[in-house]
Amino acid sequence: MKKVLLSMILLALTFVLFACDPYNVDSFREGDIVEMSNDDVVSMLSAVDWEAAGEAIQLDIHADVDIQTESSSSFFDSNFESSVDLNAVFDSTTYVQYSDLISDVALHSESELEFSYDTETTFNASTTSVDMSGSGALNVYFSEGFLYVNPSVDMSSNGTEFSISGKEKLNEEVTQAMWNEFNNEINIGDVNPGGMTSIYDIMTELLVLFDEEHTADFLEAFPMITVYQKGTVTNVHFEVDKAFILEHAEDLLVFMFDMMVESGEEVFTPEEISAEIIDALAELNEYMDYFDVLSMSMDIIIDGGNLVKYAASMTMKTVTGSLDDLGAAIDITFSIEANFGVNLPSFPNDLGDYTPVDEIGENYDFSSMVTLVN
Repeated sequence: MKKVLLSMILLALTFVLFACDPYNVDSFREGDIVEMSNDDVVSMLSAVDWEAAGEAIQLDIHADVDIQTESSSSFFDSNFESSVDLNAVFDSTTYVQYSDLISDVALHSESELEFSYDTETTFNASTTSVDMSGSGALNVYFSEGFLYVNPSVDMSSNGTEFSISGKEKLNEEVTQAMWNEFNNEINIGDVNPGGMTSIYDIMTELLVLFDEEHTADFLEAFPMITVYQKGTVTNVHFEVDKAFILEHAEDLLVFMFDMMVESGEEVFTPEEISAEIIDALAELNEYMDYFDVLSMSMDIIIDGGNLVKYAASMTMKTVTGSLDDLGAAIDITFSIEANFGVNLPSFPNDLGDYTPVDEIGENYDFSSMVTLVN
């Protein structure tokens, strides 16, 4: 009876959490789907006020990686074989607050990583192997002009152990004058390949696609959008998987060739286009045979014309036996979620106890690490 009651409470809590968060990607249901033309979707995304969401951003990243590779080759009388087995899980939550005033600029980032890396290399009769693993956390903070770093990492390799830990504060304060100079150099407001920009400028440039003349035509050839609406909240959901790609690949290739011909950059005869498409489809089908799962999704959530959330995820898993056929076995899950206009969390109350340093890392002992990587 207690287990049943606990299950009912957990189910109720899950429902309440979804109901209280109108921006939760999983809270949108089939009944929330609305019909919207591709032209209307493009117009809506083009009209989004990317800066009105607020200056504070929460960025969550998760990655789960499992990769195995095998290779071999021969050259004259020499033989070479190698194998790699990599497993890693990474989680990070970062809050960033940008401002023209350095006193309001803040960074609150906490990350965790766990990994193992095994490799064996054989050259003729000589074999070298590495068995490495590690786990730990890295916390980075920026507050009131000062940078704080707190790593806690343990690693081992072939029996040698190594660790890094310690709380350090960079002595040099970032003043308002330094911040102004930095902003002027990187041209905040414009995408500058030579430097950084604000997150809003990056988002705007990444989504400039929606201002392009042929975007609606592209979505017609590659219909990967579903639009959900609940009150003032709209979720533009993009999703493709292996079956979708195979089903719409020919339409997408035709669209791409039409674009190239229309632009005048390439000249193809109808026969050449047909032959190119047939070859491309054959290669694509052969490539897709190696994947058991291949899916990608993206959500752009808008409330009242303002961007409130961006989320993307990818899953990639090769079929059983791909290590023998392809030389690689892959199982990767990756997700990223950005929430806009959030409140910064509280900083640790012991920042005053961090050791002042002229360079981050000067108090860490890296001597064991030299042995670890050699």
